[in-house]
Amino acid sequence: MWVGVIVGVVYLLTQHSRVGTSPEPSSSPAGIPMSEGAAGQKTERLPVLSDSALPPPGSAVEVELVEPPTQEYGSAPMTESDLAYQAVVRGLERRDVVYDANLGAAARELAVQHSLLGGLVPQHIVDFLLRSSGAIDRSVVQAYQATAGDGMDAVEKRIRSLLSSHTEKSPVTRVGIGEAYIPGGKRPRHIAILLSFREVEISAALRSVPPGARWTLTGVLPPNFEEASALILRPSGVLETVPLTTEGRRFALSVEAGEEKGTLHVSVGAEGPYGHTPLLQVPVEVGRGVPRVLVSALLPDETDIEDADEAERLAMEVLNADRQRYGLSLLIRDTRLDQVARQHSVDMREHSFFGHYSPESGTPGDRLSNAAYRTGQYAENVAKGPSIHGAQSGLMHSLGHRRNILNKRLTHVGIGVAGQRKDKQTVWWLTQVFAVPVQRVTSADERETLLQRIQSLRARAGEEPLVRDDALDTVARQGVKELAAGGSKGIPERLVADARKRFPRQGRLFVWAASTSDMETLTLPSQLFASATSRLGIAVHQYPDHPHGLIGVVLVTLDDGGNE
Repeated sequence: MWVGVIVGVVYLLTQHSRVGTSPEPSSSPAGIPMSEGAAGQKTERLPVLSDSALPPPGSAVEVELVEPPTQEYGSAPMTESDLAYQAVVRGLERRDVVYDANLGAAARELAVQHSLLGGLVPQHIVDFLLRSSGAIDRSVVQAYQATAGDGMDAVEKRIRSLLSSHTEKSPVTRVGIGEAYIPGGKRPRHIAILLSFREVEISAALRSVPPGARWTLTGVLPPNFEEASALILRPSGVLETVPLTTEGRRFALSVEAGEEKGTLHVSVGAEGPYGHTPLLQVPVEVGRGVPRVLVSALLPDETDIEDADEAERLAMEVLNADRQRYGLSLLIRDTRLDQVARQHSVDMREHSFFGHYSPESGTPGDRLSNAAYRTGQYAENVAKGPSIHGAQSGLMHSLGHRRNILNKRLTHVGIGVAGQRKDKQTVWWLTQVFAVPVQRVTSADERETLLQRIQSLRARAGEEPLVRDDALDTVARQGVKELAAGGSKGIPERLVADARKRFPRQGRLFVWAASTSDMETLTLPSQLFASATSRLGIAVHQYPDHPHGLIGVVLVTLDDGGNE
């Protein structure tokens, strides 16, 4: 997502933009089925992330680095040009503005791309240049100027202008400046400026590791952030939720790289003032060197989009195109979700914030509840920038947002876009609200489907089918009525006592009660698949008018041969 303006004077051409990805998506607790991986890690599978595959169709472009890529994140050395530009930054006499050598290395590469493309560089290319230079910044302001002068006055003036126009709430603004010289041109000096408001700090971390090695990352969270977590996308497409070790604001992440060669994508986020927010996302090469070339595509032209309605139609089109690309069913656009999404985009624009939590409307769940929208699963993505294609590409590159977009269980979506015209260009706020509307279920049908699932899993485990027992069914039905009435505490104990009265001299009884919004992802108790378990009582009932369409399930089993 990038924001650009063009201002021309006699010999100085200036342009700047904001590029970066959006806050971490917000999802309901019942979001995506996961399985347990090593050391309690939660895993699922996503299509493999590929820079060359993700950008929408456009003009092909090949980006080749001018300087060798750095081998570590966060440890670029200061060059002579960095030292010269650092002196310019220090001349601003602002303690909250510092020069960053990693951004300086990225800015040198960016200056070359500015001279070749003749304008602002799309986000996915800027991201490649940032990572190649060892920078971990997710969101940057890019600016460039082509000039025939050889002094630093124009650069200092441009930096002051950028700082005054971008007033993000950050204790430190990081600056990187780089230059490319093109002989023979009217303005041979191409100077790129990068501004970052990143607050997370890291120690140096490797950009590539051999197969089987352990990759580690340590750092410090920004103020007012807590509950850090990590998402790991492996070369095979397996997505893992990995716990972090934290002590105060300090965090540490240690990941087994695995034996498969390819790119390991790592995203670290934490709970902040506007909800869960990704703080950094970096690729780590496993068993191969860091890349020197990016083959990709430029974003299609969107100058014909005049209003938010047209932007929303395009946003829906590119969203479903990504779903279709990976063989998923198309999302159904829901006008009620559109209204929820649109109001949030307008809220972000009007109240100058960017995230999932709103001081006006609360969380995504609050917004759906206030709209009386009944859903068992939901998720929200937000993005900001002048390009709808760029926003979608950025969301697809971000692991958490990509997980929402490619979640095969989500069926409906609302698209909300709010625009603002600034400096001859429109900036779009985009909100995607995904959901599964509550459907009324029939208790008898759901009970029979669940029974077939249980019997199938027992057969797969080599066990005999369970025998349905009317008396156990009666006990289960009593329990599910209590669940639906909201009284879940102590249900298993009471049902065991009731069942024991009915089966005073028979084997071990087991009672299990749960509530779910999605029967297909319900994790069943291991007792159902024990060899000694022989009889089953089962009851299923959907709670009347529950906002998430919760379904209560009670299972009662009996072991005829055992002792209680």
